[in-house]
Amino acid sequence: MIPKAFQLLTDDSSVDATITRVNTTTFPGYPSSTECYTLSASNSSVSIQSRYSKVLQWCYLNMVNMQVDGELHVKLGKLLIHSSAVNTSPSSGKAEEVLSTYKIQQRLQLRNPYTWITCLPESSIPIAEEFFQQAEGFTLVHKTSPTLTFEGTIRKDAEVTLSFEADDKGQLIGLHHPWSSLQSSYVTKEAGPDIFLSLQTRPPVAKNELDRYNAQPLIELSQDDVSDVLPPALGQIIYLSENFTRRFEKVTEKGIVITVTEVRRQPLIVLHDEEEDPRVEYTLSIQIPGSVASRRGEPFDVRGICVELLHLSNRFQEAVRDSFIADFGCSVESNAAP
Repeated sequence: MIPKAFQLLTDDSSVDATITRVNTTTFPGYPSSTECYTLSASNSSVSIQSRYSKVLQWCYLNMVNMQVDGELHVKLGKLLIHSSAVNTSPSSGKAEEVLSTYKIQQRLQLRNPYTWITCLPESSIPIAEEFFQQAEGFTLVHKTSPTLTFEGTIRKDAEVTLSFEADDKGQLIGLHHPWSSLQSSYVTKEAGPDIFLSLQTRPPVAKNELDRYNAQPLIELSQDDVSDVLPPALGQIIYLSENFTRRFEKVTEKGIVITVTEVRRQPLIVLHDEEEDPRVEYTLSIQIPGSVASRRGEPFDVRGICVELLHLSNRFQEAVRDSFIADFGCSVESNAAP
């Protein structure tokens, strides 16, 4: 079992302090030859980068020790904290409006009173296309129309689920175990979408199990309808969506491929309310080699490439912020706590 990390990082806010030297040459009552220092406010962007990268490197060392590969996924959307995460003050009977970062992070990690929704408005599509292709130098992988696929989740029993992908004819093209997140980092913004960074890994599905699902159709397409035809012995489809997907790629100076996946998702089968609406999703991702075979004996600068991805996601957030606010709102009220 690999240790996991959870981070809650708030933009324009920092719990860190900067240590700077003070010149006491002309200050009375203290030896001018003595080195003295003081504390000042830390730049929030530098603080977030430092805190994120330190935890990331710790998680990556755990991956290397366990010899597992993974991926870093960065998504834009909104972190919605439930009212149960906010204590009520005994004296006033009102919810607390100011909490320490450590306290609220601990509550979210232990009790999970929050919902993360990956979503951007449709108006952000041309903005994102211009941002990645013109401003950041990405290349559209397939210049034809977006690829149609189906994505779903199969519940085998109360504890085991599998995710799958099917092509536009309903044929299985991918079967996977769920992602296991080794590091979950949320960067919350006062306006516009938040950023979710997740270092993930998952074991491959055994060949005999893959053969069982390949032997028969999972879904059936008929005109404009999609039906679940999975045999009960193989489980139940609890989520299914129709996806139109485009991919953009860029190779960094160090030869690392950054992939941007744009998905226009139409849910067809859902269990939870937050899953039912159509949405546009963007995911920035890179491969993280943890095993010796994947690294091929070469050092991997996990800090450098992941910090680069963090900066890229911040620039992307700034590019789509106005369209997100115009379509979705989600602005902070003067009395934010319920």
